[in-house]
Amino acid sequence: MGPKGSEIIPELLLSGYPSNRPIIKFDSPLIKQGFAQLYPDLTAAAGPWGVSFAANLTPDESRIGNWTEDQFKLALNKGKYKELEHERMLLLLMPWLNFLTSRMKMLMPCFNT
Repeated sequence: MGPKGSEIIPELLLSGYPSNRPIIKFDSPLIKQGFAQLYPDLTAAAGPWGVSFAANLTPDESRIGNWTEDQFKLALNKGKYKELEHERMLLLLMPWLNFLTSRMKMLMPCFNT
């Protein structure tokens, strides 16, 4: 957050929820009714399932930097983490279903940056 509220910090783009940020308590009657609440920078969300945090999607080796191109493609097509059969599904907040109709050639620049 900057002095005027939420702001885009280019060097932090796609880096996920900041590990040094305190977790605020979500205590809204709307959550109990099935709604979700998002952090202003969209790096965390709370809903009936609990709190989910955005992952680091940068090309760092500790994140998707060690994924193969096939793992990237299949994660967006099947919603499996790293598309390893024994791995979990991506969380609902990851909009992988939105990419099912996307052409992979349009998405590959996201992987190759």
